[in-house]
Amino acid sequence: MPAQQRSTLIGSINSLSSGLITTLGTGAILWVGARHVLDGRLTLGSILVFLVYLTSLQTQMKALAEVYTKLQGLSASVDRVLEILETDSDVRQKPDAVFLPAVRGHVQIENVAFGYEPGRPVLRGISLETHPGQTLAIVAQRERARRPS
Repeated sequence: MPAQQRSTLIGSINSLSSGLITTLGTGAILWVGARHVLDGRLTLGSILVFLVYLTSLQTQMKALAEVYTKLQGLSASVDRVLEILETDSDVRQKPDAVFLPAVRGHVQIENVAFGYEPGRPVLRGISLETHPGQTLAIVAQRERARRPS
């Protein structure tokens, strides 16, 4: 089982068990508390105050459990990144390769279209120019589907 799936499974089991324990614990306290109120050993206000404190404690414990789940997910992500970084590159340097001397000049493209599928460009009419020493980055965000008006 991959680390990401294991992390998701652990998080789901953790959340389910935490909710079950919280519900059963609160029910048991209400049962015992109600019996003590009927016997005159406790007041209803005392039980309510205790339940408020218990809820606060349960909230903090649930937050702590969520931190553990997030750390498991982070661990899975780190494992995947390390796996990728440790893989050998498919590109191999030839022993007799000629080194490229310092490049001079600039790059210019005009009216270029680009797409992932033939006949469906995602970029149209792109023109740009870069000069030596410049760095160029093209960043795009996928367009969301528009809702009908």
